[in-house]
Amino acid sequence: MIFLRGIVLLLFGVVYCFFASAATHPVSLTTTIVDGLTFGGGVAPGDTLMIEGPIREHLILRNLQGTATQPIVITKPTYLEAVSISSNIHYAVSIQNCQHFIFTGKTTLSDKGFIIRAPTGVGMGVGAGSGNYVIESVIFSTTDGPALLAKTDPDCSWQYDRNHFTQGKTVVRDCSFNQSGTEAIYIGSTAFNGQTINCNGKDTLLLPHLIDTVLVYNNYIINCGWDGIQVSSSRHVAIHNNEIVQASTKKEPWQKNGIIMGGGSAGLVYNNQIIRPFGTGIANFTSGPVYYFNNVISNEWQPNHSASESDYGFYIDSGRNPSDTGYVAVFNNLVLRPQKYGFRVVNPNVGQRDSVINNILIGGNLSQTAAYNFQNAANVVSEKNLNFKDLGCFSDGIVPILRDELPQYATVPNQGILLPAILPYPDFFGNPRWFGASMDIGPVETQEDVGLGIPIWNEGLHIFPNPVVEGFQFFTPISSTTCRKALATLTLHALDGTLSWQDEQIFEPGILYKWERTPNISSGFYIFTIETQSYRHSAKVLIKND
Repeated sequence: MIFLRGIVLLLFGVVYCFFASAATHPVSLTTTIVDGLTFGGGVAPGDTLMIEGPIREHLILRNLQGTATQPIVITKPTYLEAVSISSNIHYAVSIQNCQHFIFTGKTTLSDKGFIIRAPTGVGMGVGAGSGNYVIESVIFSTTDGPALLAKTDPDCSWQYDRNHFTQGKTVVRDCSFNQSGTEAIYIGSTAFNGQTINCNGKDTLLLPHLIDTVLVYNNYIINCGWDGIQVSSSRHVAIHNNEIVQASTKKEPWQKNGIIMGGGSAGLVYNNQIIRPFGTGIANFTSGPVYYFNNVISNEWQPNHSASESDYGFYIDSGRNPSDTGYVAVFNNLVLRPQKYGFRVVNPNVGQRDSVINNILIGGNLSQTAAYNFQNAANVVSEKNLNFKDLGCFSDGIVPILRDELPQYATVPNQGILLPAILPYPDFFGNPRWFGASMDIGPVETQEDVGLGIPIWNEGLHIFPNPVVEGFQFFTPISSTTCRKALATLTLHALDGTLSWQDEQIFEPGILYKWERTPNISSGFYIFTIETQSYRHSAKVLIKND
């Protein structure tokens, strides 16, 4: 039996479909243009393009047409650790009129097997009607323009305007971006309400296409010149678990954001870390609906980073595009040391009010109105938002920017309010929410049932539960004098001054400590004390039997 690609036979009244095994097409170092219609006799759904290396010039990929079940795979040889595509023209990789493909550097030998550089242009441009694709496991390094540009601008042909084209599902994951000249990731048109272009002598309003779905996750971005991640014109967006360090190094006005959601967008932005941005952490210019939650924005600046360059943690302008309908919800986020405003809301939606709930701001010495600043406040729902004006622990550059450091700073247990609209949703680490009496404030949900109303940052010592049967817990204090690990003496005295129990431990501030009752401690009132060289706190506890 001969298997031919795409042959359908009718035999004894039964339809038999025969497809050849997927082919692998080597792309030699001298090949700079791959046209799926002709290359290697034609690139079919399910085929693989093997991009040879280790170092090569620019590459154009066009007319690759996979299917949802048989995408075309663009990858590198498994025997090479990486393939570098470097160009001194206006692009390194250009993908044109391609559907249902996966551009992947992930192989058994490497997690990120493509390195793309374009010192005088765009790293990778995906356009000319392309859609339904995945870009994964790629290192983008040193570009003049955007590292990754994914959109097709409309023109006078009307082929790619909103009425004639929708960009299919667009996924960017597990990539690394370093020193992009402008945006690191730029998806969709920011001109959601259209641009006027002269077509055949007549000024014509052209509306950009929409994008069906955008997923951007597990990416690392550092030292981008403009915005870190910019997404516009998509009604189904999820931006999550990205780490963005020092966004907007060029300090270009209106281009200084870690993450920006542009006009016409709706979706979820969550579990992202934005560290030392030269501007705003997260900016919103759509009426959504958009949910921002579990994000951590650390505005601790460098010596050459002036205070005016870290203006906002969140900047929410939800009335910018009147054709949008929806609302914006900002909840359970942590912002560290913004310079002007922590959470700034302008032009809030009037119908379904925007909401700012269960957030924490630390440092910056901002007043409450600057920490949570709302234009037309009556149109903003604001509840359970905390502002810790200044903590010595953060005054000298010690900020929690690593995921394993977050728990001690990023929660106030059981004081938040439940948000049923999109529950259940996990916390920053993927743990379930509202474990105890209520939801925690901040991006991390305490996984211990610590009782109701025990804020970590209150001065003094808070024992819970109290009265005590088998033991109690407390958070080691945080104040302007308790910023580092310290040797602490713990004592339990009866009211007559008798020492009943003593221990010494090295503590960090803001850590949950558990004390277990020993058999020699009888019921009654006691004074529990924690003391270091810089502070001493005591609390009265009642210990009783069952």
